[in-house]
Amino acid sequence: MTKEQILISKTKSIYLLEENMSIPADMQFLKNSDSLSVVDQKEFNNHFKKYDFFHSDHSPKKMGQFFLYEKLLNGRYKSNIPHDHELFYPKLGLYLNALPCDQTIEIEWVNYRRTWEIRTEYDYEYKGKIYQNYIGELPTEIERLPLWGDNLLVYGVWDSMPNWKQLRQAYERTWWFHRDKDELRDIQLDRLLK
Repeated sequence: MTKEQILISKTKSIYLLEENMSIPADMQFLKNSDSLSVVDQKEFNNHFKKYDFFHSDHSPKKMGQFFLYEKLLNGRYKSNIPHDHELFYPKLGLYLNALPCDQTIEIEWVNYRRTWEIRTEYDYEYKGKIYQNYIGELPTEIERLPLWGDNLLVYGVWDSMPNWKQLRQAYERTWWFHRDKDELRDIQLDRLLK
């Protein structure tokens, strides 16, 4: 697989259904896609309001803070399907800065390398030969996102590197691993009883 194919596998589309709305007949193919979730808009909006960078109590404020986030891009650039958004796999970032940008801010951060990146190989071609490299060996880049039509959902902020228990609890709140309220309650009760 190429680098692009691997990175696309860490992305999925979200099609938001408004109340009393069903998928139009000409878009029934959406239901059978592995890279697409059809979700209730009201439920997603409640989640969004709780974890959005601007409204969350979990937003990083100081340089050097670790934070777990999901990037949510408005899908209008990729398709003309209404209510389409692109959600990226949750990642751990190291907060750098927030810059004024028009009538909003632009967030800057660096992603923390995860184990799957170190272990995942991709193919690339050089002078007619196919070589393999690891995703984790790509150069680190500063990520930037203006919070205008795109969003950052933040699930936890730490002043030092979080341990696996803190990360697991934050991952459980992400939309990528979405669970309903009853499932989350059961998980929390099990954790307390152990």
